[in-house]
Amino acid sequence: MLKFLYRWIFSSSSTHLTMDYHTMSISGIIGLPNYGLSCCVNSLLQSFFATPELTSLLNKCVEFGKKIPEDRNVPLNLLKLTEDVQNCRSVHSAHRKLLQCLDKNRITHSVQHDAGEIFLSFLHLIHKQTESPELAEEILQLYKITVLDYLQCNVCQNISQSNSFLLTLLLDIQGPSATLEKSIKLFFDPQEISGRSPPFCDFCKEKRPGKKGLKLLSLPKILCLQIKRAYFERHRGLPIKLNSELEFSEMLDLQQILHVDHLAESFQKENCKYGLYAVIVHSGSPICGHYIAYIKLDNAWYCANDSSVYKVPWNEVAKTSGCSPKSCYALETAYMLLYRRSDT
Repeated sequence: MLKFLYRWIFSSSSTHLTMDYHTMSISGIIGLPNYGLSCCVNSLLQSFFATPELTSLLNKCVEFGKKIPEDRNVPLNLLKLTEDVQNCRSVHSAHRKLLQCLDKNRITHSVQHDAGEIFLSFLHLIHKQTESPELAEEILQLYKITVLDYLQCNVCQNISQSNSFLLTLLLDIQGPSATLEKSIKLFFDPQEISGRSPPFCDFCKEKRPGKKGLKLLSLPKILCLQIKRAYFERHRGLPIKLNSELEFSEMLDLQQILHVDHLAESFQKENCKYGLYAVIVHSGSPICGHYIAYIKLDNAWYCANDSSVYKVPWNEVAKTSGCSPKSCYALETAYMLLYRRSDT
């Protein structure tokens, strides 16, 4: 295992926090020790701490622990750790208990994980283990992107469609001057399907070439964007890290990005503006790497690298957009971007 994948076992002493943490006037960010490759989980936890909308919903649940044992209850242990962070208490006990809880829920301890997969696993476990169905759905709605999934026949123009939802948008990097806006547009552009296995048309009663795509029905309060940073190289038989640049900014206006063809008829164009508040960053290879998080609090950016927390300028965050595919092996590149909708 590479040297930067180390284990930091700290006590609860405040000397392990940086000076920038001591001078913060608000709670909500604190370093988390790396217990056996927990950097992936640690980085995602920092994004959850910075999402008070989620904490507020978890606080509404009064039935915690009645059906699911505490040592397996992810929402309960997440809430307890979040409360310790917010109240500037020692996090070591609650942090360990949450990691042990995740291990019992098949997010295995001391294993290299993918942040995108663990993010979805977190939401699945929170939704599944929240004992109020109404509250569980409310938590899911916080991240839910509802879409219209359609398939159109190129011959008869018949359209078959169904409603679906996503919790993240998985974005490709296209071209040498790729931007987040271009990648979002590409995600909603329809794809032509033909060749040897065209889709079956219910109207023509036979296989016909067609186009398949998604149309946006509604946007969530928290918009999670995941960047495809790996591809499989057959002759090596290994996944390869993609360090190509994908430029992103602090503000995102989907109304200015998406064309009318990308939107369902019922889509409401209000509240399409988002502000970036968390960036999950990866360095290394897809099978052996390290995660850190950049978090925005009170209009300032902070880097949370396991136990280390310190203030950074915006340009440090922006540098994680990537560069040439032939660049340094350990280049830090943005892997997940979390935006909060502006309701003002």
